[in-house]
This record gives sequence, C-alpha cells and structure tokens, in this order.
Amino acid sequence: MLVDKSPRLSLGAAHFDRLAKAEVHTHLPEGGRQMESWITQHGILPRLHLSYSEEHDARLYALSRRLDKERDDLLREALGDLLARYEGRALGCMLATRPASDEERPLTHARLITAPLDQPLCGAADGPWEARTFAFHRLTCPECKDLVLNS
Repeated sequence: MLVDKSPRLSLGAAHFDRLAKAEVHTHLPEGGRQMESWITQHGILPRLHLSYSEEHDARLYALSRRLDKERDDLLREALGDLLARYEGRALGCMLATRPASDEERPLTHARLITAPLDQPLCGAADGPWEARTFAFHRLTCPECKDLVLNS
C-alpha cells in the first residue's frame, strides 16, 4: 500500500474557514508564520483590495458611461499611471552603450535613483550607460526585471 507523505493541508484544514468562525491562520500550530511560509512557498501574491466610498463608485460609473469605457479599463489605466509615478520616484533606467556578448542590442537595466549612475540593480558591467526615465516595459535585462518585482 502506498502512503502519500507530501506536505499538504489535511481535509480538516482545508475547511477551517468554511464557517467563517476564525481566520485560517488561527487554526495552525505556528499561526501566521506558517501561513506566510505557505504563501511564499507557492508564490502567491496578496490580492489587491481597494477601499472606496459609494461616492467613488458613483463617480467611476458616471465617468465610464461618459467616456464609453469599462470601469475595469479605467482602473487598469489609473493603476498603470500610479505605478509609473511611484516607480519613477525610486527607479531609473540605464541603457548600456554596448551590447552584451550574446545580444544584438544593448540591454536596458534598472537602477535605484539613490545609487550612482554606474550601478544597475543586477550588478552588470556592460556600461557606460545613458540615463533614462524608468518604464518597466522598457527593461530588457531579465535579472533587473526580477529584482524590481522581487526586491
């Protein structure tokens, strides 16, 4: 007889929050630390929760009707603008002036605004670089993209 010894929630643990009497982490021996470990292990990002008032909802609905756009499209555009604004305060782009050995064109790296211009996040040495404003979609260095997302 084969026995499954893979780590997973028991049937009972899978139903801890079914009755909504307590949050799942309160049922675990190590509580929130164990829950955080599972979340990190499985690469689960916290879901975005927007707090808004009824006034915001009414204004968004009215604007979407006036512009003949879906509310989700307006929110997606607004979040893109918000991310660009705040990322631009913390990050910059650096365009290498020479291509990497296995590339046809120079890579675009990310850098911290507070760091000197010659220090990309990934530590690459394919400079000198030209400074650019930050735009996530312009990053062509996979290591820099990963560092921006997983700092």
